[in-house]
Amino acid sequence: MFHPALADVSLGLLHGSQPGMFIVCHGPQRTHLLGYLGTRLSSIETLIEHTIALGRSTNPAIRCVGIALNTGAMNAASAQAKLTRPPGACRTL
Repeated sequence: MFHPALADVSLGLLHGSQPGMFIVCHGPQRTHLLGYLGTRLSSIETLIEHTIALGRSTNPAIRCVGIALNTGAMNAASAQAKLTRPPGACRTL
């Protein structure tokens, strides 16, 4: 929902589908939006907070139920470290 080229579609899907639950997908090795090197990725916590705030306009019960990490571009040790040490947002889901 934060990508300048896709935000309108993402927000439309969020409001139109009125989900009760969502999963955040994140590439932990990435620091910037694809195609927008000047735009840093938001934190997982920020993404969850904003998705809930925006989603509540059509479903007040929306909540985050998980985080999926795409570790495909990481070596095994780095990927395992990310998977065994989840971000703080995981503890509050």
